[in-house]
Amino acid sequence: MKPFYRIDKSRGQNKSGVGLGLSISNDIIRSHGGSISLEKSHLNGLRVRIFLPF
Repeated sequence: MKPFYRIDKSRGQNKSGVGLGLSISNDIIRSHGGSISLEKSHLNGLRVRIFLPF
C-alpha cells in the first residue's frame, strides 16, 4: 500500500477516505513484523485482518 492522493479534483477535501490511514497502518504493522489483509466480509463489508508475531 502506498499513500494515496486524489486524482479527481472535483471531490471535496472535507470528504474522508481510508487510503492514507490504511497506508500508515500498514507501515506500522510491517515495522512490527506483522501483516495486514483486506477482504470482503460475508456481510458485504470490509474485513481487516492484522497478524502480529508473538
